[in-house]
Amino acid sequence: MLRTLSITAGLVALGLSAPASAQTTFQIGHSLSPNSHYQVGAQTFADLVAERTNGRYRIEIAPGGSLGSEREMVEGVQLGTVDMVLTSMGTVGAFVPETLVLDLPFLFNDAAHARAVIDGEIGAGLLEAVEAKGFRPLAWAENGVPGFVTRDRAIAKAEDLSGLKMRVQANELHTATFEAMGSQGVPLGFGEIYTAMQTGAIDGTYMVVPIVVTSNFWQVQSHMTMAPLFYQAAMFIMAPSAWDQLDEADRAIFVEAAREAGVATRNAVEKAEAEGLATLREHGMTIATEYDRESFDRALAPVYERFADRIDPALVEKIRQQGN
Repeated sequence: MLRTLSITAGLVALGLSAPASAQTTFQIGHSLSPNSHYQVGAQTFADLVAERTNGRYRIEIAPGGSLGSEREMVEGVQLGTVDMVLTSMGTVGAFVPETLVLDLPFLFNDAAHARAVIDGEIGAGLLEAVEAKGFRPLAWAENGVPGFVTRDRAIAKAEDLSGLKMRVQANELHTATFEAMGSQGVPLGFGEIYTAMQTGAIDGTYMVVPIVVTSNFWQVQSHMTMAPLFYQAAMFIMAPSAWDQLDEADRAIFVEAAREAGVATRNAVEKAEAEGLATLREHGMTIATEYDRESFDRALAPVYERFADRIDPALVEKIRQQGN
């Protein structure tokens, strides 16, 4: 956690005031590579904050999990040992159960449906739930709609997942989803996925196209099936201890910068997905777009029943209605 002020130790020792040009540096971590859509979002945020505060605040970006796994970074934000994180909501769900609704399988029709939900009343309520658990959420961002990435077979129906070891986030709902389809859910940090696929410790994962490309997963997997099992929302989250250092005007700048940066992640995901599918085909991956939705609905019905006591069925129905 950085709290770097551009004043000398001598001034502090003498009890003198910091000059008007004093600069505070906050660090934002994320788990993806420096050429990812997360980096686009983080850099957009950093640039906007620097510009709109006249350089009084500097945002240093720590990509590639250099501050720890997503779970470790989210926990660090809660504890105040990490200033900020750009993270997937699959990880946040372990800390804020109210957000698990976003991880229900096949809840959203597509990214447009999901965006309409989280940009509206439901999304605002979920931001409040995140704040109530000891975080300061700034804005929504995006990972996109992933696909099944597998070595030995394409996933056309739920039964195709039977017997496979599939990487999952440390999220009970994700694990339950894959287990309902006959898979073994293997929780792994993002940095462990490539080696686990390479060695056969797992048979596949569920990942967005841009990450499959930038992480070179095409080197160790052969198939990708584009099916909207989950929509992967993401979020800019700040440690309350860092937030408390900002005055009201600067808080507004940080929030608006994060909102614009969230839009930048969405735009980057769309562009990278279109280009990435072509790249994966060039590298020999088989890309499938057809799947048997009914087989997934049958297999996953018990998941909805299992979580009905924790995820309000009325909220689920409200989300579905927005997609009609």
